[in-house]
Parts: sequence; C-alpha cells; structure tokens
Amino acid sequence: MRKRTIIKRSVSTVVFLCILAGVLCGVMNLMEKKTAREKYRAFYDSGTNFDVIFMGTSHAYNTILPQEIWSSNGIASYNWAYSNCTPAEDYYILQDVIRNTSPRLVVMDLYGIVEYDSFEGGNGKYRPDRIEQQHVQFDSISLSKSKIAAVKDIFDDYEHRSDFLFNFEMYHYRWKELSREDFEPHYSTEKGAELLLGHKAVKYKEHEVPADFEFTSVCSEYIPRIISYCNDKGIDLLFVYLPYPAVDQKLNIAASFESAFREYGEFDYVNMTNKGILNYKTDIFKDGTHLNYIGAKKVSRWLGDYITAHYPDIADHRNESKYSIWNDDHSDYIDDLITRFQGDDLYECLMLLCNENLRGEILVTESVRQDFEKDSCVWEFIKESGGRVKVGYTQEEILIEGDEYPLKLTVYDNRSDEEVFAAGYDL
Repeated sequence: MRKRTIIKRSVSTVVFLCILAGVLCGVMNLMEKKTAREKYRAFYDSGTNFDVIFMGTSHAYNTILPQEIWSSNGIASYNWAYSNCTPAEDYYILQDVIRNTSPRLVVMDLYGIVEYDSFEGGNGKYRPDRIEQQHVQFDSISLSKSKIAAVKDIFDDYEHRSDFLFNFEMYHYRWKELSREDFEPHYSTEKGAELLLGHKAVKYKEHEVPADFEFTSVCSEYIPRIISYCNDKGIDLLFVYLPYPAVDQKLNIAASFESAFREYGEFDYVNMTNKGILNYKTDIFKDGTHLNYIGAKKVSRWLGDYITAHYPDIADHRNESKYSIWNDDHSDYIDDLITRFQGDDLYECLMLLCNENLRGEILVTESVRQDFEKDSCVWEFIKESGGRVKVGYTQEEILIEGDEYPLKLTVYDNRSDEEVFAAGYDL
C-alpha cells in the first residue's frame, strides 16, 4: 500500500511540476517584448534554406531589403542586422544563425567597426545606453554554448548580463504595459529588415579620401575571428560599407578596411560609398544618416546584382516549386506596403510608388498648377517612380468624401489592377 502511495505522489508531483513549468513558460512568453519574435519568426519558421545572411548595424537593417532582392534576383536571404549591433555581437550571432540554416554567403556591413569605443561606461562591444536593442538580437536565440560565451564576453561589464540568458527578470514588470500586440504580434513580412519612410534632401557629393586609418578599436579585433570562422566553415564572406552621406572620417575607414585585414584570410570587400547608387535629393531618411525606402531599394537591387554576378553558386529560386512560398511571402510584403499609404504625407506615398507592383495617378486642379509644378521635390519623387506615376490636370473641383482638395493621389495594385488607396492633399 505504501509503495502505491509513493508512486501516486511521485506521479502527482511530476505532473504538477510539468504544469507549473508550462505555466511559467507561458507567462515568460507573454511578458517578453515581441520585437525579436516579430523580426525573426520568418527565419526560424522557414521551410527553405537561406543562401545569404546579412549582418551589421541599423545601416544594414534599414537598407538591405531581402524581399526586393528576391523580387529582382530570386536570392533567398535574411537580414540579421539590427540597430547598434557590433562586429563582436555578429561573431557570436553568426554561430547560432548557421545552426538553423546553411548560408553560402555572409554579407556584413562595417559601419559599427569603430563606433562604440567612445561610449562612457561601456567596453566597446555594445552600447550600454541601448541595451534593449541588444536584447532584440539575443532574445530570439535559444540557449546554447555560443550564446553563453557571447554573454560572458560581450557583456562582461554589465551588471545584469544574466538577463540575456534568462530574461524573465528583465520583463516580469511588464504587466501594466501589455497590449493587444502582446497577444496578437504583427510578424514582419520583410525577412528581418525594416524599411523607412520619410526623407531629407541632402547636399552631398560622393568623393574619395586617402586610405590611412589605423584600426585599433576593440570591435575591429573580431574581424579576423569572423574571417577565420567563415573560412573554416566554407562560407563565402563579403564585407561592405554601405552608401550614405558619410563624413570624411567614415570614408577613410571604408577606404582603409581591405588593406588592414587582408592578411587574416579570404574575404571579399566592396566599398559602396562612391558607386553613384543614390540620389541624395530623395533617398535619405529624415535623420540625414539612414536611407529611406527609395535608397534602400536601390542599394538592395545593386547588392542583389553584385551577388548574382560574383557568386554563381547562389541560385535564382523564383521558379523552383520548393521556394513557391517565397512568392507568397513577397505578395504579403506588397500587401503590407499598401497599408503604409497615408493621407497626411504625399512624399511618403510617392516613395512607396517606386515599387513596380504599384502605380499612381495624380490629379491637380488648374488653379494650383503653377505652384504644383514648382515643387521640385514632388517631381524628383515622380522621376524616381520610373514612369509609374502619371500626372493630370482638371478644371473641376476635386471632392473626396465631401471635402475639397487641390490634389488627389490614387494608387493601383498592378497585380490585380484594383484601386487600393486614394487621398487628397493640400499644397
């Protein structure tokens, strides 16, 4: 009798502990911020391989758009870059990435190579004032030997570094912050990237500077480790310095990189700062540093063409049945672009019309025609659309839901030829 009682109590205890563990896991999942899941779910849930992995800082995160590269080149890629991600973080993150896919090529942006040594209180391997951005990178990665090593190394001076391994303590306070998005997250359709809308016209001329920079930052010490790791794994490695309105110090870094690290192993390098890719009147985000959607689309297409030309083993999968889901995902991406049309910013709408799946018609009343034709910014965006925006004039009033406007924009989806957006604008 006693033996049966012991068995029953043991089973009850095991069942209780299993239920408790399940409840705790559920609570932890609920309390955790969903940014990492929204960015990376498509990576972990993919039924196909990723031939190319992109890494780097926000310059890569907001600039390299895998969906645009898929559309133009059929390359299956994912963007693992994020704001203020350093080469030290990339070194460890890459080890976990390849546990889930087998890339033929890693493309790494170098903006962060010397960016973080000057932050007070930090060790140069991460930004101490942006710790939640580092969590976006690491929260998506399951506990592993390389994740433990990363936390010990990168965050060796951070008091709460254990949060990167067990983040419940960090997020348990979020009861009052919970919103509908915590229960129904909006998973990104951008394969890890995030395009930016908004613009700032910048007076900038691309130019070259002498290559004489000496790399002494702590993050630069991880470049040889990245090179060695990729060489050992048989993964091609392409370093890039992405274009933007860079100051001369950054241009000097870009010009000096290849000669500084060539001795450490095989890699390719492209300095994209002087390739004439961008139109600085239209392609720069409102912060004056990052690229908006037009600029990002150009850089992405340029990179896609470069990869196709220089890495012939990376296939165009667009017509392969196994990758048909990618075409569905791309259609979802276009649907998300359509939701971003807004009635309060004509310029942002014109940016979105640089996508070949969309077209627009602008109707302007004759009474404001002269003012409209003087708006050089509008015409720059219309030119960037590649003929997908038509302009017409009318003597009649333009009425939209009872309100009168001097200008109306109508957007059509080329996939269905249906009208998907219409709004009026003042000049």
